[in-house]
Amino acid sequence: MAHCKHFDFDELQRQEYQPGLEGKIATHHMKLYHLVVTMERPIVLEFGVDKGRSTCVLLTACEKTGGHLYSVDIRDCSDVAESEAWTFIQQNDQAIGDVLAQAPALASGIDLLHIDSLHRREHVLRLLMKWFSYVKAGGFITFHDVDPTPYLPGQRKDNPRHEFEAIGVAQVIREFFYANEDHLFLEYHFGSTGMGIMRKLTPFGISPNPPMSLRTRQVIVSPAGLWWSTQHMLRSLGRRFFKRQGV
Repeated sequence: MAHCKHFDFDELQRQEYQPGLEGKIATHHMKLYHLVVTMERPIVLEFGVDKGRSTCVLLTACEKTGGHLYSVDIRDCSDVAESEAWTFIQQNDQAIGDVLAQAPALASGIDLLHIDSLHRREHVLRLLMKWFSYVKAGGFITFHDVDPTPYLPGQRKDNPRHEFEAIGVAQVIREFFYANEDHLFLEYHFGSTGMGIMRKLTPFGISPNPPMSLRTRQVIVSPAGLWWSTQHMLRSLGRRFFKRQGV
């Protein structure tokens, strides 16, 4: 039985689909559990551990299915869980050779890759390009913190730096998806800071296409257009004023 230092799986399970913020957070993490618990002897790789909430749900699922969870973090998080089905690796998650040297089973294929380490566009992109080919056909790549909304001005986690970082992460996931659209499914779950779930259809060992640039239309207002808009606004304000005056 997995022992998790900071989280109780039964409590996370009870909070699934309950109202409020904790219900959203638990529901997103339980989606990881439901993906893994349907697999047979899965190999799961997790980037980013912190206090081990995702570690707890993934590890519980691995224990039930005879699988194994490998968790990678640059910091020492080796005390967040205890289980024969868990291996913690203190390492940079971009250092494929060093990670594989400590977890050779990953080289045979990954059933679920969970990305929740450094939430920056460039970092997430490098992880996708480096590790995508190791995910099995039918396997999953999941992402935490894909919604910038909570970091917007006046929102719960109002923070401009995190807002721009989350926008970058969401954008690169979308660009990567459309560059490989024929071989991927992608879904988002909003609430809290969001969860993304990508399913891979290409065979193990096939490298992905790099992300494609998605251009958006730029709205350019000409002097004539600006003058027309100003006149229209003034006429509208005038009508409202005279209506209130009863004229």
